[in-house]
Amino acid sequence: MIGHCECHGVQAQGPNGIIRGNRFEKTRCNAIRLLTSGTWNEGSGAQKVVVANNIVRGAGADTKRWFVWAAITVYAELEQ
Repeated sequence: MIGHCECHGVQAQGPNGIIRGNRFEKTRCNAIRLLTSGTWNEGSGAQKVVVANNIVRGAGADTKRWFVWAAITVYAELEQ
């Protein structure tokens, strides 16, 4: 179980992964976050990542503006 933390539960930044069979409770931000970002220089590409059979209870919102926060989020952006 991942919970009662001021964090993302799992943040995946690479390809070909599996996030399965986890339990998330009361995370401050996303329970599961897949990220590829040229601007932030984070992630080589969270592509072909399977997310299955996870339980999420009480994923929170973040205070950053202009972002959508949910239990499971996927962000992808390129540098301009």
